[in-house]
Amino acid sequence: MGWSCTKEAGDVMNKIFKKSFNQSGIQGAYTYKGHWYNFDPDNIEHEDGSITGQIDKFIDFNPKSERMSARKVGTFKIDPHGRIIRGIGLKELLRT
Repeated sequence: MGWSCTKEAGDVMNKIFKKSFNQSGIQGAYTYKGHWYNFDPDNIEHEDGSITGQIDKFIDFNPKSERMSARKVGTFKIDPHGRIIRGIGLKELLRT
């Protein structure tokens, strides 16, 4: 069983996934201010159609490694209108 969101929120999430993959070769992994992060939707259905999830900061980022360490550093939210309300470096990633 899956979850749903508004088209606008889903479009922004897909853009983030695409831009992060173009940057790192890993869907969800991106760089911001010299550090590597990963964003991961929490797969919770919100009544308003927004998307939320967790942001982790890589301790040792190596896209060729099968084992990378990361720790949670925050959360993100894309509102039902497709606006990024919070999320370390996500607005900047979309501008690249």
